Amino acid sequence: VIKDPTAVVERIQSAIDEAHVVSKKNGADEGINDQQQLRRLPPDDVLQKMTIMGKRKIKGVSMQDYFEVAWSEGNECEKEPMYEPFLTSCGKNNVKVQKWESQEGGFKGEWCDESYTQQRIVTFNFMKKTIGETLVSVQHTQRCRRVNDRCIVHMTLDMKGFPFADCFVVEVRHVASCVGENDILVEIGLFVRFLKSCMFESKIRTNTSAETTKLQMDLLDRVIKGCKPYAIEQTAGTDEGEEDDDSDGMAETESAIAVKRNSGVIHVLAAAIQFILTPILSMLLMPLIRLKLFDPLPRPKTTRDALNNVRKRIVQLEEVSLTNNVRAEQRQTIKREIEAINAALKRIESLHHS
Repeated sequence: VIKDPTAVVERIQSAIDEAHVVSKKNGADEGINDQQQLRRLPPDDVLQKMTIMGKRKIKGVSMQDYFEVAWSEGNECEKEPMYEPFLTSCGKNNVKVQKWESQEGGFKGEWCDESYTQQRIVTFNFMKKTIGETLVSVQHTQRCRRVNDRCIVHMTLDMKGFPFADCFVVEVRHVASCVGENDILVEIGLFVRFLKSCMFESKIRTNTSAETTKLQMDLLDRVIKGCKPYAIEQTAGTDEGEEDDDSDGMAETESAIAVKRNSGVIHVLAAAIQFILTPILSMLLMPLIRLKLFDPLPRPKTTRDALNNVRKRIVQLEEVSLTNNVRAEQRQTIKREIEAINAALKRIESLHHS
């Protein structure tokens, strides 16, 4: 019975490394180019299930220096804290970064179902603009695993304080892998995980992905800057390997350009379809809709004004939708939905004045 699978994996990986060193030495003895002997790590399985927000290479930095700069917060090393100052600079308040903790048996990731050797909790809050402003509380549960040439930090982002915040969490994964002899490739993945069904899933996924991507890529830029003082000089023998890596980057860039080009075509087609269908739909629907619904309302100056404007529109919507042409069961459904909207407006009003 295997009591500690992580230890077994580490021993296997260590044996592979030793075999790699022997193979590299034999290759050198036989006059084989060292660059052909450089080992590339296999892709991270969990990262393959996520959206890749970005990846950057950090040249000439050891994995130990990378971890100490990016994730240690200066504990048990002489590096400066990184995570707390970064979040504070982004306008986050009351930032608290706990020290990494270890325990027998490690820590289990809820979504990825992987084991990690360390865990820490990061908490902070900030003001988010919704209808007015609301205080959002955030907790990052971060888990870390370091095995030889790879460092993985997986974090689950849990937020509270705004509508539908209880419907989802955000999974973010930083995978740092040794490439070549002295470089590190950092890849960052994102996955918006819904805990229960929500009618605004698409909107939440889009907005959350954009906000999280900016924050995580800004963090990576700061980490790269923080690693520069610890980078070793590149030797002449690494040029060939860097050309290979650059060619990978070039292929990725060309792929990104192709995606953008395809996206542009899609937008053009969408615009054309909209241009064609809008007049047709207008001709079909306008006789059924009272123009009063589209009458302009004065621009609201306060939250109360905005709520009153919405209520006026709801009255008009009720007049338009509850016509004699609507079946009885549809009429009841429409009434329930309008009542739900009015109830939501009352809750918003009470929150604003509380």
